[in-house]
Amino acid sequence: MPVDDIPALREALRPAVATSRPFTIEAAGAGAFPNPRRPRVLWLGVAGDVRRLGALQRSVEQASAAQGYPPEERAFHPHLTLARVRPEDLGSLRDVERRLAEIGALPPLPIPVDRVTLFRSELRRTGAVYTVVDEFPLGGAG
Repeated sequence: MPVDDIPALREALRPAVATSRPFTIEAAGAGAFPNPRRPRVLWLGVAGDVRRLGALQRSVEQASAAQGYPPEERAFHPHLTLARVRPEDLGSLRDVERRLAEIGALPPLPIPVDRVTLFRSELRRTGAVYTVVDEFPLGGAG
């Protein structure tokens, strides 16, 4: 995203996010995309008020689309990314399936959702570096 686009995106996101009230989701279950035998992404599943999370996602996507950013074509599958796996790291990931099952057996962890954070993602050889650009509180939060 060009730096010059950030002010307009901020102005579009603020009212889109303000219409949502804070809610709680839960981290529950764990897995890997595309599968545990050849993982590219390790993730925690999301449970709880996923209907409201989906509504918030649609609101953010619509506000972004109004600024010229195309909507995501893939279906929304809420999850929390734990790690991205590089092909050269696959050999060191022994027992991934067993460990994901152990994580998935843990009790659900409540996660309050009270803001949307806009990050800058800078890809480096050592991995991505994320920097907070702005935060948008949900209506009634903070």
